[in-house]
Amino acid sequence: MADATQERLALTRRINRLVFAEYASVGWFKATTLGDLLAYAAGPDEEVVRAYDRDPHDPARDRDLIRVFLGEWLVCHHPESMGTYALEAEPFRRVDRAEALAAVQGIAAASIDSGGEIGGCLDWLTPVSDAEAADVPYSQLPRWFAALFGSDSRFYLRDDGGPWVVGLAPDAVGMMWME
Repeated sequence: MADATQERLALTRRINRLVFAEYASVGWFKATTLGDLLAYAAGPDEEVVRAYDRDPHDPARDRDLIRVFLGEWLVCHHPESMGTYALEAEPFRRVDRAEALAAVQGIAAASIDSGGEIGGCLDWLTPVSDAEAADVPYSQLPRWFAALFGSDSRFYLRDDGGPWVVGLAPDAVGMMWME
């Protein structure tokens, strides 16, 4: 179990080190573990993350967790130019895994069609390996999204100007969206 947890942590860190094109109509993907999200949560938001962590199978807390994810953590993990600032959690509607994965696939396909490229590692970080320094094809993102958010996850979609697809796993939250 520890190996699987470490692999998920490594994957979320890998995703967050990717370089996405700013000012371009391409997909972005960010994800975090609940532990890392907790570091950005204060006051009532801290209790939201802790309550979700205690009972991740109760969907009553999902929108609150999405709101926390869209707040400080996401703001600190992408550039100012991105259109996810002040995105509200309420318009997200719950969807099944198949619909979420189809939306993610659509985001990747649209990014490929627009000539989007993903750099392997942010300039201000040092790649930990040659593989991390290499560019990542957009076709990889749906596979990573599916790996992080399996059958034990819940999914939310907001398609009014997005799409934005949120995955909620028992130990992680993430979003892929079309910028």
